[in-house]
Amino acid sequence: MLILRIISYTCFGLAGLGIIFALGEGEIMLMSLSVSTAIAGVLMLALDKIVTTLTEIRDTIIGSRHAEGPADTSTVQPADTNEVNKSAPTKSLEELTADIDRMKSNL
Repeated sequence: MLILRIISYTCFGLAGLGIIFALGEGEIMLMSLSVSTAIAGVLMLALDKIVTTLTEIRDTIIGSRHAEGPADTSTVQPADTNEVNKSAPTKSLEELTADIDRMKSNL
């Protein structure tokens, strides 16, 4: 996530400035604050990596549905339940029983 990377790089910048000021002034307290700010930046980068990896895993599991967004359902026509699928071949009862008997004999 972009905001986590921005926060982590800001922490690194502030830590660098704090170290420079701590060395110039000789303040140990400012040095410890700078080191803790640098540690916070590292933790933010780790959190960014974790969130990015989990997002990639989620996108892989869900597939392209998530990337495309919600489907537009306004153009989908409901199927007529009374209409029989004309392309499917139909068999008579005798053909079905003959097929079942043939399958039983193969076992």
